[in-house]
Amino acid sequence: RLTDGLDRTVTRTFTLIVESPLRVVTTTLPSATVGESYAFVLSADGGTGPRTWAISSGALPAGLVLAADGTITGTPTGPAGTYVVTVVVTDAAGTQATQALNIVVEHGTSVLTVEPVLLQVVGILSVRIGTLRGRLTDASGNGLAGRTVVFHTGMGTMCVGVTDADGYVACTLSVTNTALVIAALGINARFDGDDTWNASSGRGLLA
Repeated sequence: RLTDGLDRTVTRTFTLIVESPLRVVTTTLPSATVGESYAFVLSADGGTGPRTWAISSGALPAGLVLAADGTITGTPTGPAGTYVVTVVVTDAAGTQATQALNIVVEHGTSVLTVEPVLLQVVGILSVRIGTLRGRLTDASGNGLAGRTVVFHTGMGTMCVGVTDADGYVACTLSVTNTALVIAALGINARFDGDDTWNASSGRGLLA
């Protein structure tokens, strides 16, 4: 209300909007798993919209990205572990709020498939076993390259191979180990796991 010297009065109604302080609501992130798709939306309140998000320090696990709208998406590629990242949200007025977040990346699931062991009879008394073969993949069937696979029986290690770019592995038995595989009626194989993938095993029978 305004009154002048002649005691004349004018009134007007105003609406005062007080914005609450900008803050990041998200304080924890759900865990992720190597090789599996991930999606999560960060949350904030207060301030003046619209809001935009960015990373102010640290980094998300390899394979994950933060969009300006606060969406974290992607497929972690490893290694497994706990990652610390600080996010910053900025509102339309330029006000900012930050929050440090931890995200745990779990080891991915590996699958080891061993092909049947093929026997080849040579002559009357001689038996020959060809190359032992297998494939190491993730849960979706994508080959895992550069991983060591051990072929073994109850009598010990028969041979060792390293997966190629498509996850395939192969190794050839010696004469002595050929007899041991025949006695065991097949071959076992194992991948001992690493900083990215869980351990897995498989077995191939005589064919």
